[in-house]
Amino acid sequence: MQYLFLALAIVWTITLLYVVFLINKQKQLETLVHELQQRLDWESGD
Repeated sequence: MQYLFLALAIVWTITLLYVVFLINKQKQLETLVHELQQRLDWESGD
């Protein structure tokens, strides 16, 4: 029973870390796209 709890805890930890990783990746992507759009706007506006 003890091992089952440990296994569940490990799975939960990995899942949470993966979700956090995906969220961070998504935010980085949005920031990158936003910066590229600003750069393009700035170049076309010049």
